[in-house]
Amino acid sequence: MPDLLQVFVDDIDSRVAGYPGLVELFEHWKTLRGERSMPQRSDFDPINVPRLLSAICLVEVIDGGSDYYYRVAGSRLEDMTGQKMQNRLFSEITHVEARASMTATCEACVQSAGPVVIKNQLREPDRDHMSITAIILPLSEDGETVNMILTLTEFEDAS
Repeated sequence: MPDLLQVFVDDIDSRVAGYPGLVELFEHWKTLRGERSMPQRSDFDPINVPRLLSAICLVEVIDGGSDYYYRVAGSRLEDMTGQKMQNRLFSEITHVEARASMTATCEACVQSAGPVVIKNQLREPDRDHMSITAIILPLSEDGETVNMILTLTEFEDAS
């Protein structure tokens, strides 16, 4: 796991406090989940969180986590990372540290089958002054196996 990456699987409410977008998506996810352990992909309609669309990603879990695929990548994520993410496998991402961080983040969500919050600093050229806080939320068709991941990332100037 990359040195600067912090992964949290507990106390999610307090970890997203102060990040209105993360709070909004987490509350929306909890509403969709209801009494289940996690909602299905079909429960989530991005139109219901229009203010968050540019920062939302939907990631498909490939073969239990052997790879991950960006089905949807918000324009804000692509602008801030300087990389095209949508319709791309993680294994195709050339920046090794970014790929390792994204993979570790998704692995934590798949293994815990619950919400995850991460904090990290971007290591891409010309973007190493940016820090991120993100929420990673599992989606499941069968209520047990994470097959999709919903994320929202907040970017801050760390300098």
